[in-house]
Amino acid sequence: GDAGGAPGEDAGPALPPEPDPDLGPDSRPSDYPDADDWEDPPALGEDDECCVLGALVLVARRYEGTALAHEPPRIEWGPGVWGLLVTRHFSDLAPDAPRAVLIYQLSAAGEPLGEPHVFDAPSPGEDEPIAQALRYAEGRWAIAVSGASVEGNLREMHTRLFDRELVPASAWLPIGVAQVWLVDLVRLSHGDRWLGIIAAGDTLGVSPFGELGVDPLVEHRASAPRAVDAVGLRSRVAVLLSQTAESAAHNELVVVGPGPGYSVLGRVELASRYGAFASLAGLRDFVVAAGIEDGHVSVEVIDPFALEGVAAPRSIGDVPVDGRDAVSVAASSKFGLAGVCYGFSRDTSGRPTDSRVEFRLVGPDGAPRGRAVTVVESPFRGGVVNCAVGTDDVGFLVGWWDGTGLWVRRVDIAR
Repeated sequence: GDAGGAPGEDAGPALPPEPDPDLGPDSRPSDYPDADDWEDPPALGEDDECCVLGALVLVARRYEGTALAHEPPRIEWGPGVWGLLVTRHFSDLAPDAPRAVLIYQLSAAGEPLGEPHVFDAPSPGEDEPIAQALRYAEGRWAIAVSGASVEGNLREMHTRLFDRELVPASAWLPIGVAQVWLVDLVRLSHGDRWLGIIAAGDTLGVSPFGELGVDPLVEHRASAPRAVDAVGLRSRVAVLLSQTAESAAHNELVVVGPGPGYSVLGRVELASRYGAFASLAGLRDFVVAAGIEDGHVSVEVIDPFALEGVAAPRSIGDVPVDGRDAVSVAASSKFGLAGVCYGFSRDTSGRPTDSRVEFRLVGPDGAPRGRAVTVVESPFRGGVVNCAVGTDDVGFLVGWWDGTGLWVRRVDIAR
């Protein structure tokens, strides 16, 4: 059904209070009460069986009326359901419908729960929306989409908040102008604020917003990134800015705090040059960066509070260097493990060919926990491989669009 329209007077259940508001602006996630639920990571060696794979689940099929964009879904665990944010190019079921942004809701096992929610465009007209980011935190879903073109690859970016049932809890909110894909959303418990993170040229923008509107955009110097990924760590935000592998500029982690003007608290130069294939996840008090460099899937661990590396880059898998690779990371703070999915194709002809998506666990030291497992091996249209991973803090869900179908598969930790 249509999830558009103005927010109602009742936008769902009351939001939970900010946890322990007396915690200071430098508080780590381990300072919060829910850290009492953390467990020691399972004792898995590099060659042990890491995971239990669930069934392959087909969420939507191109030839049944849904053609999606050739990028992976944005995957997020919400209030007992998975959300998959995608861009629909067209629907045979509604041939006159414009391009739209959809959210599929899935059970914990990955089974679809009814029809997808279709969202109205923030700026109806020639520039139809493209899905950019999806988050769930502290009682609210947040999505980001791109709207009207400004110049070249620059577009107006918009975000909107929803309650647990995807009822609008705000209007569409403009959060600035950015290059397509260079936008993310995070939630800060300290200060009770959502932030839009955007990049354009050599500028990193921080756009605070809430249900009542948007605060002034705060801009900082950046390194003209090709990829942007951000995570919220209760009291600060870590932003991964990565370059092309050929760029002379380094890749860096920019740490932003909730103080006056959302200032940059520090920068950490990453040891790897990940290029456009990079991803970031928050793992307890650290962040795990995963990317592809010189045919290797590499991870490194950084402490954004101490502004230093914790674990040097470590290769966890190999991929061919042909520009058709993908990588994504999500982290379970409960078990102290991150899950990395990576996909690759050995065919550069553009024909449908067997490609592979693999998954591997890593610990807070960046070391692999168990062997890699193959999530799927099948043709991807054009050989363009993609994957995304999310976590419900117990297990993981890997999703991909192979050009003919939207698929997911659950991965649970072998313990």
